[in-house]
Amino acid sequence: HEIKTVENSTFTSKKILVAAGAFSNSMQLLPEKLSVKLKSETTILARISSEDAAQFQTLPSLLYEIDIPEIQNIYLLPPVIYPDGNYYLKMGGNMPGDFYFETLQEIQQWFYTNEFDGNREKLQKFLRLLVPDLDSKEFFTKRCIVTQTVHGKPYIGASRDKGVYVAVGGNGYGAMCSDALGKLASHLVIHDAFSKDFSADEFLPNYK
Repeated sequence: HEIKTVENSTFTSKKILVAAGAFSNSMQLLPEKLSVKLKSETTILARISSEDAAQFQTLPSLLYEIDIPEIQNIYLLPPVIYPDGNYYLKMGGNMPGDFYFETLQEIQQWFYTNEFDGNREKLQKFLRLLVPDLDSKEFFTKRCIVTQTVHGKPYIGASRDKGVYVAVGGNGYGAMCSDALGKLASHLVIHDAFSKDFSADEFLPNYK
């Protein structure tokens, strides 16, 4: 397989893993399009001190199946250090104004749009309810896309193009289990088989 980048570099490989999330159906990365739905999502980051980060290190990844008009299905991640050297708690959830994308242009416009939006106050409110001891005066919203699969589990498997594999579709849970999914996908690429603890049928890619 030959890969050409926008910088005009060329790479060759016997095997390729496509893990491009919402962009996996774009730019001819795969021989055929995956059957996925792409939903907008807004996340909030709360900057905390390194001391508070140490306190929250035992905080587990949280899924809160809530269904009220303001927000549904909250997830919260333990503190992570970001490239700017600061620690952040990250929370996201389904909001009433979320919508689905049909084209690459719509996806690009979503990320190009100004960062601030009306979801910030709602997300900040619920984050403080979930973590009452949160000592943060800086909050940032970020735009995200949830890639939803047909069967609700990630697509991890071989494509119909020999040597090309996919790992796509977090279904809203990718941020909290990406390491495990990456290990599963890399095992498949290296050994051309799933590890004995999992069945390939559970993660079978569906195509349009």
